[in-house]
Amino acid sequence: MYKVYVKVDENNCITGVESTAFYTEQELLDKGYVLIDEGDNGDIYGHAQPNYLTSKYGKPCYDDGFKPNFKCVSGEVIALTDEEKAALFPPIKPLPTSDEIQNEFNIDVDYRLSCLELGLI
Repeated sequence: MYKVYVKVDENNCITGVESTAFYTEQELLDKGYVLIDEGDNGDIYGHAQPNYLTSKYGKPCYDDGFKPNFKCVSGEVIALTDEEKAALFPPIKPLPTSDEIQNEFNIDVDYRLSCLELGLI
């Protein structure tokens, strides 16, 4: 019999899945994992990391954008909605390109030169 544990983040989103096939229960508990299920099918429960969530809930741990697909509340696995994902993981503002940085620098230099010419600084 294998026991399946999940690791959750501060929002209860599942960030990892492990089983007692490779770790002891105490090792998993010491690492902050939470027990969610048990079974004797080695492919699903024993190799829980790659197979459990997909086999039981139809989706892997993470979506194509590397956002968690599930949360764990009181030991129960619940699929995150698109709205929940959007609220928990807003888009990251991309870093400016080198052209954008250069343009900002040029604007700043032009502004300072204009102020200097006008005697404002």
